[in-house]
Parts: sequence; structure tokens; C-alpha cells
Amino acid sequence: MGTIGATTDGSEKEGEEGGRDGEETEIEVEGESHTTVDSLVLEQAVEAMNPDVMLEDVECLIDTDYTGELKPSVEEAIRAKWSRIMGPDVEIVVAQLCKFGEGGGLGISLEGTVDVEDGQEVRPHHYIRSILPDGPVGINRRLRSGDELLEVNGLRLLGMNHIEVVTILKDLPMNVRMVCARRPGEPVPYRVIDTSQDREAFAARVSNYLGKKFPRAINV
Repeated sequence: MGTIGATTDGSEKEGEEGGRDGEETEIEVEGESHTTVDSLVLEQAVEAMNPDVMLEDVECLIDTDYTGELKPSVEEAIRAKWSRIMGPDVEIVVAQLCKFGEGGGLGISLEGTVDVEDGQEVRPHHYIRSILPDGPVGINRRLRSGDELLEVNGLRLLGMNHIEVVTILKDLPMNVRMVCARRPGEPVPYRVIDTSQDREAFAARVSNYLGKKFPRAINV
């Protein structure tokens, strides 16, 4: 069986397999291209950012594996999901971390605030007030003081009662994924309600609380 060789004058001729005296060069057929894992990750990330893709479809790209490093495609899907909810001017930050031990904390202090419209309290928010540098969140180095908690381990915290949020954060397993909102250049809108002393403080607030800042935060 012969092969196609290239001659010095650019013409092609059929020769014996292996060639003669080095005068012939085999032309190899280019192999088929294959889709790699990296290209699939990129395609998923790009698809998640497409505004024409349904939110439900974006959520299908988000896994529940909170161990190890956060996959880039999962991070982009989470950002795409929450950007649609919070708006384009809000930066979405995702941190995946491991606590130091069962029953251990995150190494942050948390403050609850509430939006007031027409004298009515309508939307609770939950902000990181401070971070211990040598705690799980501090070592991760993704989150900052002033970030608003949106979600933890797939559970939506936005709009939830502050006491419930504190309870959830204190009962988290070892491996944790936290999703936060960051508003660059915008200070935390403090109208803080202290829930560290009274479990009914958030549900049964009185009018003279409005507009006041309570300096004590809850450690979680």
C-alpha cells in the first residue's frame, strides 16, 4: 500500500510506504476535534449569563457539592441567578469554605436591618458586620464587612426573619457555600434591630426602633 509524498517541486506522487532516501514526507490526516471538559464548563458559564435563558435552567447548572473548590461554571451560574434577582448594579460574591469543626462558627458577626415603606417594615436584610481574620470566612478572603447574605448552601436568606437566619447559620454543616451581595461605594443602610437579647425583637418591633442603630451584633 502506497503513501502520498511531497516532492521538492511541490508536486505529489505515490511512493513506497516509509519513503526513499528521505525524499518523501508523509502527510498526516488531521484528527477529529473533541469537546473537552474545560470547553463544556465555558459553554455552561456563557449560557448561564445569557438573559434569554430561563432562571430555572440557570439553577440546573448549580450543584449541591459544597466540598473542595468551587467550580467556575457553578460560580457563574450562581452569579447569573442572583444578578437577575438583585439587578446589574450589585456584585454577587460566592465563597465556598470549610469550618474548623462540627458545631464551630463562621467567624463573623451579623446584623439585621429592615426596609421601611410608608411606615411599614417590609424587607429584612442580613449584613456581615465584622469578620475574624483567622476564622473560616476570614481565611477564605472572599467576603467583606458590609456584604449582604443572600443564600447559604442553596437556602435563600433574603427576606427571611433575622432570628431564623441566625439559627440557620449556627446549625450549618462543615462545608458551606455562602452567596452575598456587594454594592461598591455604598455604605451599609443601618437601621439595625438587636435580636441578640430577645427572640421576639424582630417580629414585635415598636415604632421607636425605626431609624435607630443598635451597636450589638450576633456572632455566628
